[in-house]
Amino acid sequence: TAVCGVSSLLDLTNIGQIVLSFPAWHKVQFALGELAQPFVIDLGVHTVEDLGAQVQLVEILARELKGRVFPDVSSVDCVAPGARQSPISGDGVAFVFTSPVVSQDSQDSQESLVEEAISVFSEITRQAINAKDKSSGLFFGYECQEVGAGNFLLAFRDLEMAMKYAGQV
Repeated sequence: TAVCGVSSLLDLTNIGQIVLSFPAWHKVQFALGELAQPFVIDLGVHTVEDLGAQVQLVEILARELKGRVFPDVSSVDCVAPGARQSPISGDGVAFVFTSPVVSQDSQDSQESLVEEAISVFSEITRQAINAKDKSSGLFFGYECQEVGAGNFLLAFRDLEMAMKYAGQV
């Protein structure tokens, strides 16, 4: 039921923490000006047991509480990293920008095929960065943002991991 689902989400959070599911975030994101522009923190995608689903979670933190860090979400499994699982600049970070190139002739004559190819590229990219290292439990990479289909800014813990991604894709 919906009540069990909400209860499950509440069990994942901490006292004082404001956490939204992605659909709820999508509904309020354009009203942030009315909320004094709070910080928005991607918490990743988590398996929520009672929902039997994977849910992307977003934390909203008032500007007055800048610097407050809540413990990680205590889900059954984090299946895609959030901002707090992203590489830390003090430890070194390698960035990769992707931009699939399609000739204008192909774009015009085979539009649906081009869209499918970019969709497959995006899915392969997400699968690659969301894989976990078996020894450390850390995610392979982090999707900082996607600006347009297939145009990613990705972060990796080191140059070797970034090169490994580039070699796989």
